[in-house]
Order: sequence, then structure tokens, then C-alpha cells
Amino acid sequence: MKSKVIAGIASAMLILAPTVLPAAPAGQQSDPNTVAQQNMSVQPAMSQALQHLAEAKKSLEGGNSEHGGHRAKAIEHVNQAIAETEQAVAYYNQQKAAGKTGTKTK
Repeated sequence: MKSKVIAGIASAMLILAPTVLPAAPAGQQSDPNTVAQQNMSVQPAMSQALQHLAEAKKSLEGGNSEHGGHRAKAIEHVNQAIAETEQAVAYYNQQKAAGKTGTKTK
């Protein structure tokens, strides 16, 4: 009986592991478009947000003026938003794997 439970848990982990994407390691940022593509079917709104944030970052980085430091600050904020969104995606995936997903709150 005990071996069947362990085998069941191991099987579930192998099945669910590819859908659970961890956040990027501290100090590193993963590619938001990759995370978005990998989660599009499960979390379309968050995936679209990541794609839009990546586009915004690209546009900001393409600027030809520093705008008094505001462009660099905007890039910093977009990077923070990307990191938070990726962490939210990873959290949701972990909760889903544990069977604990719920509805959104206001």
C-alpha cells in the first residue's frame, strides 16, 4: 500500500512538473515571452501581461534619450513588474499543482 502511494505521488509530480515554472533565481530575470508562451493555455491574461511588459521594455530600451533619468527608472519599474508577474504565475502553478487554486479577490 505504501509503495502504491509513493508511486502515485511520483507519477503526479512527473506529470505536473512541466507545468510548474519557478520564478527566476534572485537577481536574474527570465525571458518573459518564454514564460508567457509556456503558460498561455493555463493563464492567458497573465501571459498577455508578460508579453505587453516585454514589449514596453523593448520600446523603452530603444529610446535615444535618457529623459532626465526617467527612462531608466521606467525600465527598472517594468523589470520589477515582469518579476512580480512571473512570481504570480509560478505561485498560481504551485497552488494548482497542490489543488488549491481559488477565485480572484478584489
